[in-house]
Amino acid sequence: MAYWIFQGNPQRFTIDQDKYPDLHDINSYVQEGKRIDWSIRQKHHLKDVHIGDQVFIWRSDGEERNTGGIIALAEIVTEPFIKENEIPAVELQVKESRLTETDGMLLRHRLKEMPQTKNLLVIRAPQATNYKLTDEEFTYLLDYWNQPNTLTAGSELPVLDKYLHFYKTEAQTFLTELDYIKDSYRFFQQFRDPEFIRNMEWEDFQKIGDHVNAYRMAIARSRAFGRMNAPLEKYRESFYYLVHGEEPIDLRMDNFLNHPDYKLFGIGANALSEMIGNIFPEEYCFYNQRDRVAVENELEMDPLYSRGDTFSQKFIKFQNVLKENGIASRYESIVGRQTDLPIYYEVDQFFSFVFEKSKFTVDDEEQNTPRYWLLAAGENGKFWGEFKEKQQISIGWTRLGDLRKYKDKREISDQLKELYETDHTPTNNALANEQFVHEMKEGDYVFIKRGINKIIALGEITSPYQYDPNNGDHHSYREVYWLHEGEWDVSDLQINTKTLTDVTPYE
Repeated sequence: MAYWIFQGNPQRFTIDQDKYPDLHDINSYVQEGKRIDWSIRQKHHLKDVHIGDQVFIWRSDGEERNTGGIIALAEIVTEPFIKENEIPAVELQVKESRLTETDGMLLRHRLKEMPQTKNLLVIRAPQATNYKLTDEEFTYLLDYWNQPNTLTAGSELPVLDKYLHFYKTEAQTFLTELDYIKDSYRFFQQFRDPEFIRNMEWEDFQKIGDHVNAYRMAIARSRAFGRMNAPLEKYRESFYYLVHGEEPIDLRMDNFLNHPDYKLFGIGANALSEMIGNIFPEEYCFYNQRDRVAVENELEMDPLYSRGDTFSQKFIKFQNVLKENGIASRYESIVGRQTDLPIYYEVDQFFSFVFEKSKFTVDDEEQNTPRYWLLAAGENGKFWGEFKEKQQISIGWTRLGDLRKYKDKREISDQLKELYETDHTPTNNALANEQFVHEMKEGDYVFIKRGINKIIALGEITSPYQYDPNNGDHHSYREVYWLHEGEWDVSDLQINTKTLTDVTPYE
């Protein structure tokens, strides 16, 4: 069974008057029609539309602001057929309709406020008629449909509380790395004993690589702890100073990163902040990219960084904004403790959840505006035939595996360098992979190039990033509806030689 949103605009909605002579607008059509036709204008969905599929009917705002949203739940009762206007359609059996919020309609502007539903494609790219829902998206909408008051109440909560209530329902399924976290906690608690650090051997320092996320990439761990980059005594003195020095923690962190007496090759800022978070988890939360994006972008908390702040000064300001906003207490009040670990371990997992649920969001203007991409279909277009037949595009570099497992472009770059044994830093290739998995979105357009002089196709991207190791040479791919194919000479344009380029800025 598949799940859908079918949309209609009240200002432009047309009804077959021969078939439905007494129905004159979208409201009466849905409420009184009971068994009604609906067009399938996004034809790439036709192969997935079947009898028994569940459909939410979405009425757009039209000319009345904040009146749009879900007005009915229906079921597909016929296979697609061709209407007289040659547009495919299906018949829907309307199971329940609600035309106003009082009746239980789910308003768009409230769905847009909720982290569970803010990224629905019908909200981000509202120009289409048919939208395929994931099982997860359908479940969220069905829960709201069955209890519409929870949407009304939830949309009016502070943004932090919205995410905390969301996380409460999924915490147990999201906490998948507790064994690793607990092991790291036990390992780093030994550093609080001064004598432990004073007597550490090189093998003890190497174990840091097993307990810090920043060193899960083999090349990063090898650089830092593959072999000693300084005398053993310097490692002991540097870590003793970091953990037990008398100066303020931010100064100790800065010196550990930059001062020649304490700096150790291969240990950077992200690894340092994670070590501090593991050693002092009662006082400090981790400070990685996921935490920063979650707190600063999604939870809308401003640490008030200043120009010229060092990494450790930003680290402290980040910790301060968490305390000022009572993150730990709000977490305990709404979610409740899930483990016996210090609270900031759980808070960090909550931030990772926020990041995962919101990392594809962009501002409102960008949400409603498609981006345009230029993609090579392999060398000299050799994969174009497969792209066309499968209605897919792919990015290559199959040895990287599922691109969603990498935190950022830097991790992809390190892995490319290790897997393909390159001497240079593969910046452009890493960016292409990051953009393919994180920045491309449904509703964007992609030009396929052959060499640097020819464009051979234009398509609309119709799916999120997908990964299938059994999909021939195309493990990382997206589905595409091809709009035009042919051959256009673009030798007068400066076509980039990169595999993937965002060409939106270039008119």
